[in-house]
Amino acid sequence: MEKVQHLVDDVVTYAGTVHAANPDLPRFLFGHSMGGLVSLKVCVSQPNLFQYAIFSAPSTSRPPTVNPVLAALGGVVGKLGPRLRLTPLDKSTLCRNAASVQAYEADPMIWHQNIAVGFGADILATGAQLLSQANLSQFTIPSLFLSGSADTIVNPAGSLKFFQNCASPDKTYLSLDGWFHELLNEPEADQLMPFITDWIKERLALAPGAVLATNTQKIGSVNEGQLSFQLVP
Repeated sequence: MEKVQHLVDDVVTYAGTVHAANPDLPRFLFGHSMGGLVSLKVCVSQPNLFQYAIFSAPSTSRPPTVNPVLAALGGVVGKLGPRLRLTPLDKSTLCRNAASVQAYEADPMIWHQNIAVGFGADILATGAQLLSQANLSQFTIPSLFLSGSADTIVNPAGSLKFFQNCASPDKTYLSLDGWFHELLNEPEADQLMPFITDWIKERLALAPGAVLATNTQKIGSVNEGQLSFQLVP
């Protein structure tokens, strides 16, 4: 894999085929991590392909674990040495659930080699492009953004900036205090799922063509094992 656009093209092609076979079904898109980045680009480039979108820890800006010099030179280095790889991912920072980390390490369907420098640079370049004002002003899809405040795999600041500046009339941002990157595998993930499904159900209940006027930012905190939500003024 060399370009994020290759993944975007796959999603667009597949979604178009599914939508053509099921024209009356509502169209939701869910993307996590690099999939969140791909999903954002799909929604920006094909604004009518999906009606609603959920972005879980999308990789929209350079994480603190990536050297800024390497990030700046990644495209050049990738062309000169296409086989060069980024430093290994610290899998212990993926999730606070040890069993989930072990399952990740044992999963044969996951690419366990380090990302090529050139592809890593393209991920960062794509994120920077998406955060440009031109793209933010064109983004109008009703969306839910999820992030973990202790995520070091991606930088939560990128998705927050996208949320704050995009033109969507219906947007919600939830920052989960102390959570790592794999939000749906964190120890309290079963309490997060109702928040997501309620968001979906609220939009499914709307009349055709109706859009909620929502601009909400929340913090999710766990106290004595219970997840609660606080509205950010």
